[in-house]
Amino acid sequence: MENYLQEEYKKFCNKYGEDRILWIAADPGYIGINPDSIITMPATACYLPIEEELYNIHFHKNTIDIRNLIDSAINIKASLFNSILSPCKIINPKYKEWINDEFFTYLKIIILDNDEIIINKMKNIIKNIIQININNISQEQELINILTKTELKVLTLIIKDFNGLSEGDIKVSQATEQYNISTSVFRTLFYKLKEYGVAGVDSRGVKGTHIVFKNISTLKSLLD
Repeated sequence: MENYLQEEYKKFCNKYGEDRILWIAADPGYIGINPDSIITMPATACYLPIEEELYNIHFHKNTIDIRNLIDSAINIKASLFNSILSPCKIINPKYKEWINDEFFTYLKIIILDNDEIIINKMKNIIKNIIQININNISQEQELINILTKTELKVLTLIIKDFNGLSEGDIKVSQATEQYNISTSVFRTLFYKLKEYGVAGVDSRGVKGTHIVFKNISTLKSLLD
């Protein structure tokens, strides 16, 4: 079960960006004397909206927007909440200050009797999570929005060359010949990566330029 959750967590993070995933959970089946290997429901993820989604709630398979969590709890969808309330879950360490035992206790109370006081408490928690984290979530999106088509192409090629790793080296002199793109495009891209706080960029002379992306999963999902 743990391996299954870890793999599903990676899939959701790769698709939406790790900073957006609050937690994932799955409802285990109980068949025979060894239920750990039985999964009756696929994993469900709860995620944060990015800035451009703040005025709309999007519905995706096996996911729930944190803003829609209370309404979904009130209008309970049993299969969804069997998974969300399951003890078999992975909580993103970044959000454990808010997504804790008290949070899920509140959620259970809302499902059982729609307690107005608890609903208001949950609304405040969700509001705080979004307000505090929305700027961090949107850094990569803000960068993507201001890059030229050529810069986007270079960024995509660099990430591809890193083979899934969050950091690596690039020799601009070689890359300009390989991709037939001018040196100035690389320099401007590197400047923007640092300016928007998306990556650390360190020139290492003959070794090339070392780049460390802060959230490679988010960038990949935005470039796909």
